[in-house]
Amino acid sequence: MRRSLPPVLLVLLLPLQAVPAQPEPLTLDEVLTLGLEHNLQLRAGAEEVASLEAAWRAARLFFNPSVGFETGSGESYDGSIRRTTRGISLSQPLEYPFSRRARISMAENEWRAAESAQHSLALDIRYDITEHYLRILLLAEWGELARSTLESFERAHRLVIRRLELGEARELEAIKLEVEVMRARTDLSRIEAEQRLTRRHLDALVGDTLPEAFVPVPVEEFAPIVAMEDELIARALEGHPLIGRSQFELTRARDRLRAARAARIPDPALTGFLREELHGRIQGLGVTFALPLFDLGAHRVAEARSLAEGREYALEALELELAAEISILYGRLELAAETIGFFRDGLLHQAEESLRIAESSYHGGEISLLDWLDAQRTYSSILTDYHDALYTWHQNRAALERAVGGEIR
Repeated sequence: MRRSLPPVLLVLLLPLQAVPAQPEPLTLDEVLTLGLEHNLQLRAGAEEVASLEAAWRAARLFFNPSVGFETGSGESYDGSIRRTTRGISLSQPLEYPFSRRARISMAENEWRAAESAQHSLALDIRYDITEHYLRILLLAEWGELARSTLESFERAHRLVIRRLELGEARELEAIKLEVEVMRARTDLSRIEAEQRLTRRHLDALVGDTLPEAFVPVPVEEFAPIVAMEDELIARALEGHPLIGRSQFELTRARDRLRAARAARIPDPALTGFLREELHGRIQGLGVTFALPLFDLGAHRVAEARSLAEGREYALEALELELAAEISILYGRLELAAETIGFFRDGLLHQAEESLRIAESSYHGGEISLLDWLDAQRTYSSILTDYHDALYTWHQNRAALERAVGGEIR
């Protein structure tokens, strides 16, 4: 015979039972903050930028001198003199000022280019997070519509079954509604599966920091953009991180060309030495140069020149590409706004009223099942297209902000 636990133990064990996680709403801005703080790609990029900054600081230092020591023994040819020999030398590599400036500038522009690339990556991450957040909201709307449709089909199916039992409906109607119920359940399952996958991807973008019961908060309603297209293009060409990166890469390529030209004149090295030899002490100073006999550096100059010209073309192409992308996205935003206005000006209300009348008429036996199913599909299609238009508008706005390089109003 099983014995029940004492009431005291039951009270103690109650807190150990699993408690469902409470919904935790997070706005888009809060999720973006999580992403910019914890995204692993951004963290890796930040370390690379820090590494290149350290390399630039190291490039500003002077070359280290080298010290040499030597010792040995010496003996005259007749063997009359034997003596220990010693020597010490100090060599300091020198660098011409124009060569040094070019070298340091190359390191600095490589760091600045990586820094701009990091800002550009942050824009991409913001866009990806926004797109997934909006997608989750869209799927939530689709899910509500699918549940409502499923419940409507289930009610109609139960009504047809009762009518079939009374001999007032045909079996074919019950079969058709059963198929519609199965199709609605399949659609709902597909939407829920896509919700889970989209949420998982969003969680990866924010460094696996989303709460377990994360619930997205609907974004603010769309509003026409005040800024004009020309203003947005000018803003992007002036301060977009991709433009900055390309400009730094161009400057670095030009520095490399200057460095290659300066390398044709070899840098000297200053040497001081002191030696104790067999017959006395020798001390002095010396200067050494590398002789450009076999490598005149012409191929390095040609390589650097071609690279600089290529960077110029790349910058021009990027400017044209950004301007075209902004124009396209701006036009898409205007078109999406017109579509949303078309729905709100009366189409949504008409679809709801049409469905209400069709459902009432069908339950009253005034219209056929096919007529009611057509009205249901029409309503679902209109509402789906409306939510698609809202999603498209917000997505294009996020893409436009990425193309411009920051938030727009």
